[in-house]
Amino acid sequence: TSFMIMMASGRFFGDRLINKFGRKNVMQISGIMISFGFYMAVFFPYIIPCTLAFMIIGLGVSTVIPTLYSIAGKHPTIPTGEALTAVSSVSFLGFLMGPPIIGHISELFGLQFSFAFIGMFGILIAFLVKRVKAME
Repeated sequence: TSFMIMMASGRFFGDRLINKFGRKNVMQISGIMISFGFYMAVFFPYIIPCTLAFMIIGLGVSTVIPTLYSIAGKHPTIPTGEALTAVSSVSFLGFLMGPPIIGHISELFGLQFSFAFIGMFGILIAFLVKRVKAME
């Protein structure tokens, strides 16, 4: 619940943050927040720290997907419909495949390891944003 509340809240003011600080900066901070939240949940596996951790993750995630859709919709060479369809397909595939994969990793190595693994994707977001020209 804490994750969803913060993700919804972040969506309401995410555009203002992007307009003020730029896409690249907001996406980098979002990636860092996602990683920080997951690693906080890994290292402090208790109810209050985990609740705070998932609030941080929710805020971090709140701007990532809308920003990706925005970038795809403004792609200079791919028609808008095709670009949005591609992003939607990949995100839907992640929606379908993510939980079973995370569950399998968790079954093999433990829930904390699976959260640490997911936290690496936040770091990946923060580093890849520097290389994407569409972010500028």
